[in-house]
Amino acid sequence: TRPLARALAQQHQPGEPVFMVKEYLYDLPFYARLTTPLAMVDDWGDPRITQTDNWRKELFDAGKFEATAGTAQLIEEAPFVDRLCARQRGAIWVWARPPSMEFALWLKDLPPTLANDRYALWRLTPDSVRTLPVCAGKPTGG
Repeated sequence: TRPLARALAQQHQPGEPVFMVKEYLYDLPFYARLTTPLAMVDDWGDPRITQTDNWRKELFDAGKFEATAGTAQLIEEAPFVDRLCARQRGAIWVWARPPSMEFALWLKDLPPTLANDRYALWRLTPDSVRTLPVCAGKPTGG
């Protein structure tokens, strides 16, 4: 995590949100020097979340405790795609492990901005988002 997170720290600009897909890495915000909370894209409606004591349950419970932050930080894939497609300025960073691509299939065909043997990181701008088939027919920033 550390080398890729440090590369993110060098390229990340203030105001660019960072989203993690299907896996939360507690050390990422530290090593990437993120000053704002990142958001988690996952299937938050899955009833199995509350049955296993892990990072998903921890974030889910925290989101219920602080509902405003939970709504902003715990995002299902469809609302995330809507937010991505509607972005009018600035980039969005997406951090994912390639096996999680079955969740966000539209990411698998995009070359990552940064990658290592375990993770991939995409910097998506409004211009690059307009070319995504997943954004076809959705309101975009342009």
